[in-house]
Amino acid sequence: MRPGSSVQGFMLTCKDKDSPPSSFIYTISGVTNVNNHFGFSPNAGTNITRLILREPFDFSSGVDKLWVYSLAVLISDANLRAGRAPQTGTIIINVQVVDPDLTTTMTTTTVSVYTVY
Repeated sequence: MRPGSSVQGFMLTCKDKDSPPSSFIYTISGVTNVNNHFGFSPNAGTNITRLILREPFDFSSGVDKLWVYSLAVLISDANLRAGRAPQTGTIIINVQVVDPDLTTTMTTTTVSVYTVY
């Protein structure tokens, strides 16, 4: 998988009654995004975004050791209208990395999303 590629076609859609679709900002907690592999495209300005690979994996040299990631995603509505502070919600996206060169059967990675309040 090349940097910039969508992770299994995963898309995130957000809605907020008092914010326009262009107000959302998406960030992944650095602690959960080991080696900065994942990101969003676009990461702001829309209510629909894609999870993408930012940095390639390097298991052969030992740089990467994790095969399962639980990404803590912070979503802000950036709503600054009427003096309101931006509101931020958190979701967890679970991603399992599969190396096709190490498997003998076809596998599918399933992305799970959990909403945390």
